[in-house]
Amino acid sequence: MEYKLIDVKREDLLAIQILGENNLNTSLVYKKNLLRDLLFSNDHILLKLVKNKEIIGIIICSLIPSENRIHIKYFLIDKKYRKKGLGTYMLKSITRMNYNTISLHVDTKNLIALKMYKKNNFRIIKLKEKYYSNPIRDSYYMILRKNITTEHFIIKKNRNNLILFLILLILFLNINKF
Repeated sequence: MEYKLIDVKREDLLAIQILGENNLNTSLVYKKNLLRDLLFSNDHILLKLVKNKEIIGIIICSLIPSENRIHIKYFLIDKKYRKKGLGTYMLKSITRMNYNTISLHVDTKNLIALKMYKKNNFRIIKLKEKYYSNPIRDSYYMILRKNITTEHFIIKKNRNNLILFLILLILFLNINKF
């Protein structure tokens, strides 16, 4: 793929702000100072989507280890590059991280984003009235709970078989003592 999802660097912050200004309502744009604070915090991940050294997307996530959850705070792809599977590509990268749940808020009127999230197995949990301001809009709180892998079941099944085997062995050895 000619696109790369890589870590944001300090020198990217102005370009990310401009990307937001060119693609979002101004009240939703993350300014350079906020981006800098998030970049240098220990509880956020900032990834940029790059094509030929041009930043064409951004995803910012809060890490919430106590809940084994990532919360997507800011997710944007340049209008010129939308509907090319890049949103799914970015989401799949986030789902590969070692967290069980991914959450986000999305404007109830943003039907294209809602469709993409649903296609990627996010589920609406609740409506948050007046979540956005300027203009006042509602949001859906959505989550993706990652499935427990087949490998987990195999390990659990093998562990259960091992426990059963050990119990039977102990019983067998105890019976043979008499």
